[in-house]
Amino acid sequence: MSAPNGVMMQYFHWYNEPDGTLWNELAQRAPELAQAGITAVWLPPAYKGTAGGYDVGYGVYDLYDLGEFDQKGSVRTKYGTKDEYVAAIQAAKQAGIDVYADVVLNHKLGGDQEEEFNATPFSPDNRSQPIGDRVTIKGWTHFTFPGRQGKYSEMEWHWWHFNAIDYNAYEQGDFDAVYLFEGKLFDHQVDMEKGGFDYLMGCDLDMSHEEVRAELMQWGEWYVDLTDIDGFRFDAVKHVQAGFSQIGYSTYASTPGKDCSRSVSIGLTRLRRCITLLRSPAAMLPCLMPPCITTFLQRAKVAMTMTCAASLTAA
Repeated sequence: MSAPNGVMMQYFHWYNEPDGTLWNELAQRAPELAQAGITAVWLPPAYKGTAGGYDVGYGVYDLYDLGEFDQKGSVRTKYGTKDEYVAAIQAAKQAGIDVYADVVLNHKLGGDQEEEFNATPFSPDNRSQPIGDRVTIKGWTHFTFPGRQGKYSEMEWHWWHFNAIDYNAYEQGDFDAVYLFEGKLFDHQVDMEKGGFDYLMGCDLDMSHEEVRAELMQWGEWYVDLTDIDGFRFDAVKHVQAGFSQIGYSTYASTPGKDCSRSVSIGLTRLRRCITLLRSPAAMLPCLMPPCITTFLQRAKVAMTMTCAASLTAA
């Protein structure tokens, strides 16, 4: 936020009605929000999720579909159409309000076709513990985006663009596992919960794959050019390889006037590890999601500790 002592409003919640009106509401209320002292808004994920017009946005399907294509049962997202989204951002900025977009780069869900490949099952509670031999599995890992038909990007995603899933069509019992794909590794530059919390859900992106990295960088540039947002809030960052997170931060934040925020875990040990891996403590801007005052105060303490750590590192 450019304003000193600015106030950011989280302009959504999980239970917003799925009626496609949020973007228009923001456009209409922007002057009122500015008058009330709001200097920035944090908007929900704007792209198409696996549940179409009902998806909150964290079940990522197509990053390029901001409510423009007939996919997953709807054209609009839960919040409206692409044109309405861009218009809402413009209205907010005209009212003097900065706009931050929530994005999830960690995973994809809702693949269009199944693929067959080899993988090794690991314990969901300990990603360093195999619980079976390598087997042939089948999963929804082929993303063709048929409604978009190659507009903005012609890339189709296949199993080799990911490193793990938690589903096997050939497994008929109640066997619970995270399947690590043949030739792949879990990222180690992640939160160390569960023996290494690389895998969260769906099809986990392989951030070491050159095509994946290039596509995400291209998407970020396209998104900023289209929307003119002021910054990003990266979701699920503790599950994303720190090396990529730093590259993404540097790329997305390189545009003059743009900003990036990351979610951070409460806990000094994890915070120190994150700062060490990212090697950019001054760039660590905690984006808060306080469900209550207690949590807000806890995170404020972490933020103060982080500031001290940044000062010590700079010294």
